[in-house]
Amino acid sequence: MLNIYEKKSYTAITTRIRGGLAREITSPVKVRVPLIIKDASHNLIETLAIWDTGATNTVIAESLCDELGLIPISKTNVRGVIASGIRDVYLIDMIIGNNVEIKNLRVTTGNISPEDNKFGVLIGMDIISFGDFSLTAEPDEDGILSTVFSFRVPHGPKAVDYVEEINRFKREKDFHEKMKKNRTQPKVKSSKKKEKEMNGEHKSR
Repeated sequence: MLNIYEKKSYTAITTRIRGGLAREITSPVKVRVPLIIKDASHNLIETLAIWDTGATNTVIAESLCDELGLIPISKTNVRGVIASGIRDVYLIDMIIGNNVEIKNLRVTTGNISPEDNKFGVLIGMDIISFGDFSLTAEPDEDGILSTVFSFRVPHGPKAVDYVEEINRFKREKDFHEKMKKNRTQPKVKSSKKKEKEMNGEHKSR
């Protein structure tokens, strides 16, 4: 069977956050003016992004917008925690990690981390819906849980379904236990074969 990754061009990132379960999911990103905009600097600016499944759209910090020298392309009405009212809309290209590139993304600006300007980008569902987003936990050698975040674009051919995974495990376990039980049980000779052996008619082959 052909591997799914031979059918499409997939890119992905995986982040392991050690030392317990993470309270926030972050990724390093690079942002620039889109290449389709001529007569502009297309230098990549590195910053830190926070993922937010509760946000409909992606937002960039006002300071990052100024640093990039972005020019608004339209306006939109925004209602959210970090920004509200009529806001300018900008276009950006963004590379998440080193692999996942999103081109010509429409964003607005907002005050993402007013205390320390830690985050330059808030990634919303407009990007998350491009692909498959998973959040799991795994123990290290000391039994301390770490958060494992992974994101793949585009969507894969099969969804992650933990109910089906558990049911499949139970079916396989029942099958193997049944096979093991059948191997340990002594074979019972048929009554006809027993009768031949008693009459001395059974011949070995």
